[in-house]
Amino acid sequence: MDAIRSRIAEAIMPMRVVNTHEHAWQSFTTAWAVPFDLPSFFCLGYVAADLSSAGLQRPPDLFDYLVNPACTGGPEQAWETVRPFAEMVRNTTYFRYLLAGMQELFGVSEADIFSDRWQTASAKIRQFSIDTAGCGADLCRRMNVTITIIDSKLAPKDLARTANSEHRILHVARVDDFIIEARGLASTLEQYPARSLDEWLSAFDQRFQEYLNAGVAGFKSGLAYNRPIEYGDPAEGRVATIFRKGILTASPSEKAMFQDFMMNRLCRKCIAAEVPLQIHTGIQAGNWSTLEDARPTALTSLFQRHRDLRVDLFHGGYPWIVQAGIMAKYFPNVHINGCWLNSISACAYKEAFRSWIQTVPLSKIFAWGGDSFPLLEHSYASLLGAKRILADLLAELVHEDYFDFDLAIELARRVLHDNPAAFWRLKSSS
Repeated sequence: MDAIRSRIAEAIMPMRVVNTHEHAWQSFTTAWAVPFDLPSFFCLGYVAADLSSAGLQRPPDLFDYLVNPACTGGPEQAWETVRPFAEMVRNTTYFRYLLAGMQELFGVSEADIFSDRWQTASAKIRQFSIDTAGCGADLCRRMNVTITIIDSKLAPKDLARTANSEHRILHVARVDDFIIEARGLASTLEQYPARSLDEWLSAFDQRFQEYLNAGVAGFKSGLAYNRPIEYGDPAEGRVATIFRKGILTASPSEKAMFQDFMMNRLCRKCIAAEVPLQIHTGIQAGNWSTLEDARPTALTSLFQRHRDLRVDLFHGGYPWIVQAGIMAKYFPNVHINGCWLNSISACAYKEAFRSWIQTVPLSKIFAWGGDSFPLLEHSYASLLGAKRILADLLAELVHEDYFDFDLAIELARRVLHDNPAAFWRLKSSS
């Protein structure tokens, strides 16, 4: 078993990778070059949610420090505030996946940060951040990531901020602000003061085309953070009446009907433009969300309705990892993506891939996306973990005679690189 695992790991670790979902566009430009250190390395990542869950109530001065390390208080005050809660979350994957990257990138260990050596460790991290500001392309080469799919949440005119990067970037765009108040509908209505649904759809179509003209390769829906992702198919006439009366003052059921209509509009636009749609499912980042809103099987009617829509189903639908896999098994147009999942739970990631490998066609599984904001260094750490977990799982399957070594290596190559490259219609040599 150990020999099989070593052979598989040796083959997997240098494999090329497509980063299927990323937010850290700032790492590809010096325009956003705020240094980070030990406390900000943790608190600017997902582990901040666990710190909050453990009871940390970040005071304003700590938040200011994380955004601007030059402000009063410095790392001593910040780490004094954070450390007691960091001790409580050392068991969670949000915390532990960062450790291997921290060791490789900065030469800092877990023992260092919880000892009197923490200031030296913090200084090493800060110096690294200064020396490598805007050098995301170099980090991608080190990761052997050939292409990064970035969800920057930028306006069409701002996507060029990453244009000078040597690394190949594909942008996806969001138009959730045309759909729901929690994502900026009110301000978008001010920008596009439509008097009728027809005028609103014209503005929506205009924004969609502006993104296409700016070079986006697909779109992303994050509505799972704000409402259930089950979408009906309301009649346009009914929605037109609701919009004309005033969508911001409509009843909750009327607003939901409008949102359903707009989501279907987005799906049809993606089909017509021949671009994919990424959809958030499963656990939401942060705290205080409604998990049930993000159940992946709630999308069934939407997928049945839009059979030509190319879907990238996110985060393995965790905790509904089996059900999310079945969605990819059921629907020819749906692909299952393990992005972010290994950073949430190493165990769930391994269980998900064991289930998907045994149920979903080999071509429809994507292994990894860093999904980090704002530090690409977090994605570096995440990829190390993902490859190690995949090596463990594939070694187990070979040992169990589920398939042989050659198929295990082919599978790893496909899920890490070739499948997402084909989905985004990129040449496999990219």
